Amino acid sequence: MAEETKEAGLATTLLVIGFFLGVTATIGSFISFIGPLAFFIGIPAAICSSIAITLVDFTGSKKTFSYIALTISFIGVVSSGLQHFSKTGTDEAPKHQLEQMQQETKQAH
Repeated sequence: MAEETKEAGLATTLLVIGFFLGVTATIGSFISFIGPLAFFIGIPAAICSSIAITLVDFTGSKKTFSYIALTISFIGVVSSGLQHFSKTGTDEAPKHQLEQMQQETKQAH
């Protein structure tokens, strides 16, 4: 009985950590200068939530809050990841076009 209580307490702690970090990552992903950093907040949130789901499965507790925490964590990871990769792609495109224009100018002279 004491072992189940420890596992349930650990699962609850991981769920709260995962939920808090997931909400932070999700909100941060919508702020342009924090968005890429929110990706690195969302990854530990998803890991904590995943471990908590495993512990909840072993204890036989209700899984509703654990799935909510995991979903919010993944939303934060996906939205911040998309923002990071789209920002990286838009940063590289003008550089490539500028280099291409410089090469064409050199070839014309």
